[in-house]
Amino acid sequence: MKKILLGISVLALFLMSNRPLFDRPTFNLVHLTIINKAEMKIGVELTGRDNGYVYYLPVAKGVKEKPTEITFDVYRDNYAIKIYYIQRYDPVYGYQCDLTSQTAIDIQSASRLVVKGCEVSIPNRGEPTQNKVGGSRR
Repeated sequence: MKKILLGISVLALFLMSNRPLFDRPTFNLVHLTIINKAEMKIGVELTGRDNGYVYYLPVAKGVKEKPTEITFDVYRDNYAIKIYYIQRYDPVYGYQCDLTSQTAIDIQSASRLVVKGCEVSIPNRGEPTQNKVGGSRR
């Protein structure tokens, strides 16, 4: 009986050691914090360039003095960005701005994305883990 239990435990340890530990998709997830200072609801569309992941992330209305911050878990990738400003009279489609500051974001570690109003120009990029988005209305 002891030989059978010993054999089963050795077999279980062998099978567990052959399983790759770092191949799980949860290790590829990183935090993306979106900070909304646009004074209206926004939708952030991220389209992955390397892996093809697509996200549409809605963020509630925020103001400059008290912005709305929401953290999402996304896969590591280089993403193309589209910002949709959602208006009360057009809650489905909103409108897009011509993003003059940034049209892509490389998310390899925890990052922050600050979204300002459509008519606000961005004077500087921000901290190394922070990206700012603004532009001119289409």
